[in-house]
Amino acid sequence: MGMSIAIRRILFTAVPLVLVACEPPPEEAPPPPPPISEAGVTAMRNAYVDAYMRKNAAGAVAFYADDAVMYGADGEVHIGKAEIEAAFAAMMEEGMDSLGLVSQSYEASGDMATDQGTFIRRTLDPRTKEATRVSGNYKIVVARDADGSIFFVQDSIWATGDPQ
Repeated sequence: MGMSIAIRRILFTAVPLVLVACEPPPEEAPPPPPPISEAGVTAMRNAYVDAYMRKNAAGAVAFYADDAVMYGADGEVHIGKAEIEAAFAAMMEEGMDSLGLVSQSYEASGDMATDQGTFIRRTLDPRTKEATRVSGNYKIVVARDADGSIFFVQDSIWATGDPQ
């Protein structure tokens, strides 16, 4: 004999509801990571300048992502750590002896940050020891990778004054 209408209603409405109720709740998405800290980028920028001042091209390029891009004031573009390190080594060989960066603006959102400011770089001619200073603006774009490490991914400078 067939099932009564009441039993059918229970089986076809209540049982699916019970099965849905037994499912685990959907997982909530983890909260987004906090923005990259300005203090962390400042410490990294200062360590980069220290390596540069010590004429340690490999130490300076260690702060760059493997596929970073550096735009020079002269319009040259260097892509990747090897090219950037070669550019640093050439500048150092040409007499670059000091670099100063002063941050004027910092913005961060999630895994990206931008640090902008002014720079001054001094070069001593290896033969004459005559000093030349170039000043201008810089912009560094920083990214955080999956393990939380931060790297320069883009470095741009542009001169704003005649060499002194």
